[in-house]
Amino acid sequence: MSSGCIAGRAASAKRQAPSAKNITTQPEITPFKCMVTLTSFLLTNRIRLAYYFYSLIQFD
Repeated sequence: MSSGCIAGRAASAKRQAPSAKNITTQPEITPFKCMVTLTSFLLTNRIRLAYYFYSLIQFD
């Protein structure tokens, strides 16, 4: 669980570096921060996937 959490945080930090710096003011990784980061990461991916499928439908 913790390794997946760190991987999720690293992936989201790579994607949005400035906003991630503002969120992670404390160096330690708390479970709450991990959940928030993973949830936001999944939500942004879901929005991106929904937009992708919507554009596919529009091509018909």
